[in-house]
Amino acid sequence: MIELYEYWIRDAGFDGFRIDTVKHVEVGFWQKWCPPVRACAAGQGKPGFFMFGEVLDGSDRLRGSYTGTKAGGPFALDSVLDYTLYSRTKSVYTQATGNTKQLEDRYTAIAANYDPCAQMRLVTFLDNHDQPRFLAAANANNNSDRLKVALAFLYTSRGIPCLYYGTEQAYNGGNDPYDREDMFAGQFEQGPSLGDNFNMTHPLFQWVARLNNLRRLYPALQTGLHVNVWSTTNGPGLFADARRLNKKEVVVVLNAAPSIQTLPGCPTLYPAGTRLVNLLDTNETATVSAGPQMPSITVPGTAAKIFLAQSQMLPLDPVVTCITPSHDSAGIGPAVLIVIKFSQPMDSRSVESAFSTIPVATGAFAWSASRETMPFTPGGGGPRANPGLGPDCPRSTNCGARRLPPLRLRVAI
Repeated sequence: MIELYEYWIRDAGFDGFRIDTVKHVEVGFWQKWCPPVRACAAGQGKPGFFMFGEVLDGSDRLRGSYTGTKAGGPFALDSVLDYTLYSRTKSVYTQATGNTKQLEDRYTAIAANYDPCAQMRLVTFLDNHDQPRFLAAANANNNSDRLKVALAFLYTSRGIPCLYYGTEQAYNGGNDPYDREDMFAGQFEQGPSLGDNFNMTHPLFQWVARLNNLRRLYPALQTGLHVNVWSTTNGPGLFADARRLNKKEVVVVLNAAPSIQTLPGCPTLYPAGTRLVNLLDTNETATVSAGPQMPSITVPGTAAKIFLAQSQMLPLDPVVTCITPSHDSAGIGPAVLIVIKFSQPMDSRSVESAFSTIPVATGAFAWSASRETMPFTPGGGGPRANPGLGPDCPRSTNCGARRLPPLRLRVAI
C-alpha cells in the first residue's frame, strides 16, 4: 500500500490525498502508512503534501484521534473532513432554521479534540457525494441566494474549503446516487445537470470564482486568526467574524435570515478614519469611528458582505462574463460568430492560446478597442472538419449550415 501511493506521488505528481473510509481501518495502519508516504512526497519537493481523511461520524473525539499524534504513536493524518461543522451549516444555511451561535460554539470545541496541526486545517464542506446536494436539501428548494451565503461562509471561515463539483452549476441531486450527477453528459442527470456543464458564465460559477479570488488575494481568509464578532442565539440571523493576519483584518458579515438584519458597531484593528469597502459590492463603503469601531452594518435578507480597508484592496483576476452562442448551445451552424466578453481588458495573445471549441474550430480572432470583447469567426472548415467547406465558400449562401447538420458548441478559455 505504501508503494502504491508513493507511485502516484512520483509518477503522477499528486499534491495531496483525500482518503476514504478512514474509520474502517485500524488506526495503527495510518500511523505506520502515513510517515513514509509523507517522506516520499517531501523527497519529491512536496514538503506540504496534505493528507486528510473521511471519518463519517458525529464524534469530534473519534475524528480527531486520526490527526497528528492524537491517538498516540507516530504522526497519522494531517486533517479530516469537518462533519460537525457540516451539520451546523446544514442547520444554519441549508435549512435556515438554526441559530448562528452554533457555528461559533463549534470552533470552541476544536482544540480539545484535534492535533494542533489540524485545528486550523479541518476540511470544510456544504455537501458531497454521500450527502444530498445543498439545493436539494434546502427547505426552500433551489434557493440559490441561500447557497451563495453558505458559499461565502465556506470560503471565508477557518479551515480548508472543499467544493463539491457541480455546486457551481446549481446541481440539485438528492440522495445517493442522484447526488453524483456527471459533470458532462452521463448518469444520474436531471434538471440543471443535464448535458455538458462546464459553464463559466453560470451565476454560481461567477460567485465561486470571486470567492476563490478573494481568498487568494487576502491571506487572512486562509490562515488568519478567527475572531468572533457577532452570532445570533435565537434562530436565523447574523454571523460575523474577523480574520486577522499581520495587522490586516477582513470582516465578514453573513445574514442567514430572510429579513434585513443590522450588525451593531463593533471593535476593529483599523484606526479611526479608515475607509472600509465591501469587497462584494465596492460601491458600498463605511468609515471607522473612534474606539476604533466599525459603524453598524445593515445586511439584506440572505446576503453577505465582506469589508476590508479600501487602501488594501487589490484588483480581482478577470473572468468570462458572457459567451454567445451560450455554452452547450445546440442546433447552431458551423460558421456562427462566437463572441466572448471579459470583466476587464485582456492580454490577447494568452487568451487566444487558451481558446478552444468542441467541435474543434479554426478561424480568425478580432478584439474590441478595449480588449474586453473577443469575436471569433470560424473559417477553414468551421467548427467541424469538412473538406467541402473552405474560406472561398461565400457566407451569404449559408453553405456551411446546408452541408452540415446543426452542431452543439462548447467553448473553453
